[in-house]
Amino acid sequence: MRFKHFGELGLELLQILPQLPTTTHLVFTAAVIDKRLKAVKHLLQFGKLLEFNLIPPWRTDLIESAIATTAKQMNLSIARDAVSYLAVAIGNDSARMVCELEKLAIYAAGARITKEAAFALVAATKASSFQLAEALLKGQALATIKLLDELLSRAEFPLAIIATLQTQFKTWLWVKATLNSGGKLSDSEIASICGISNPKRLYFLKQEVKEVSANCLSRSLSILFDLEIALKTGDKPDSILPALLGITQLTQLK
Repeated sequence: MRFKHFGELGLELLQILPQLPTTTHLVFTAAVIDKRLKAVKHLLQFGKLLEFNLIPPWRTDLIESAIATTAKQMNLSIARDAVSYLAVAIGNDSARMVCELEKLAIYAAGARITKEAAFALVAATKASSFQLAEALLKGQALATIKLLDELLSRAEFPLAIIATLQTQFKTWLWVKATLNSGGKLSDSEIASICGISNPKRLYFLKQEVKEVSANCLSRSLSILFDLEIALKTGDKPDSILPALLGITQLTQLK
């Protein structure tokens, strides 16, 4: 919901909130909440605001911490390597995390959850475009084939996949170019230049582009832009794999 589009009529409809039974639970969701809006101010008079911030998919450390914390809240004993495996298998899908932990709790029946149990019961099949970008950057052809096949089999929109890859490679290229410039910029300054909202993410990005040349990233990005044009002008999704394998050949050479 976009509260800024609520308007006076919408605000008028919200006047019934004080009259609702105490057993009624009315839920509004929105990607962004502007507390200055009249509709939001009115809602907050009679309800509570709960924020659920999605962990960035590249912050596996935070994902592991969230899994460990949730397991503790559920009174589960879980091995550290099991947590690490679940972080990779589940990613930042918080709803799936709870479901998988509940399943493991039933299986363990009070015993410690091992990595072997997690591996047997939780499939690592949640491929993402971010994982695909990482495989491309590392020149992993087989992983690229597997991840792309999984994404397309789940009916992921091809142009959406390419858009994510473009965004990730543009970010990598900006970071690499800034580092190559020789200027002594702080992480906050580099993050601002590269359009990175969270400067803490820069540490991971630096590690990722450390062994990759700016020229390689630039040529890879060019392939992705050409691929976007091809798809928009009638090429079938079958054209995606050859283009991506071309990128893996570039990144293997660094």
